[in-house]
Amino acid sequence: MRLNDLDNEVTKCDRELFLVKQKWENLETKVQKDCKESTELSTKLTDYIQTLANSTRGAHKKPVVAFTAKLSKDTGISGHEIVVYDNVLTNWGGAYNSQTGIFTAPYDGLYTISCTLMSHPSNSVNLNIIKNGKKISMLYSASNTYPLAGQTVHLILNKKDRVWIQNPHPQTAMLHDHDSYNLFSGLLVTNLLN
Repeated sequence: MRLNDLDNEVTKCDRELFLVKQKWENLETKVQKDCKESTELSTKLTDYIQTLANSTRGAHKKPVVAFTAKLSKDTGISGHEIVVYDNVLTNWGGAYNSQTGIFTAPYDGLYTISCTLMSHPSNSVNLNIIKNGKKISMLYSASNTYPLAGQTVHLILNKKDRVWIQNPHPQTAMLHDHDSYNLFSGLLVTNLLN
């Protein structure tokens, strides 16, 4: 009897071993398949990253020029004075001078220039967008209220052309601001190759 019981136990163990081997082989096949898929995905990802790096490298060859500056407080602009926007948010390319308020084009190109204006309620204000000493456009903000004026122009600028915002009148103009309303901004849309 004991031999028969032992024989049954061996048969039972053989079946369990066979099932474990089958599970192991199935797992091994799945792991090999997963490794192959992982390798394929890794190759695709590497190719994508290389393609992206190549396209980005080409994009960085294009010049980047963008600036935005604003007034940080109520500011009086003397007669015929240039507005100096003292709080520079962005100045890619370093073309805006926060000491003078003048933007100097570093490349020949098509530029977008924008300006917003809010006068102090005590006075109305006119400001001009000036290119190389010549008025391009004007902004107006009335007194006794808080009107916001804005102007955007697209200009072809040559390298070293200068653009600024200026009070065209002899009297002082008070601008109302708490680091929010009066902005001067520019962007190189595309450079023009000679």
